[in-house]
Amino acid sequence: MSTTLTGTGVQFSNSSIQTVAAAAPTFSGTAPSSPSEGDLWMDTSTHSLKVYDGTSWAVLNNPYNATGGEKTTAGGYTYHTFNSSGTFVSQGSIAYQWLLVAGGGGGGARHGGGGGAGGYITGTGNLTEQSYTIVIGGGGTGAVKDS
Repeated sequence: MSTTLTGTGVQFSNSSIQTVAAAAPTFSGTAPSSPSEGDLWMDTSTHSLKVYDGTSWAVLNNPYNATGGEKTTAGGYTYHTFNSSGTFVSQGSIAYQWLLVAGGGGGGARHGGGGGAGGYITGTGNLTEQSYTIVIGGGGTGAVKDS
């Protein structure tokens, strides 16, 4: 069996040719305004093919991708590390785990003692297809040397 995508539909050939009526996908950076169930949309802003299920657009064959920060992969996980402020762009929807590490506070001058310890928190959530602003603070400032 072979499959060919044409401008007017999908053709399946075995011993005979059958034509299934299907509209060509809409190529646009914004969703079509009056979709019908089964309509296809190639979202050119996220480079993902979507199908309308009657109420919302669903990504087909979701090979999830995201950009932002320093991206590394290890142990079956993909990490996006931000050491400075930036933007994380989710190009689909996916469940995720997160880890936030906070730096310590600055130390005191002369006999003022050390700075405060850092900390961390973790959690889970669901990302949606959008941009997220990541803000990294400057950390604690140590005291200046006294005279």
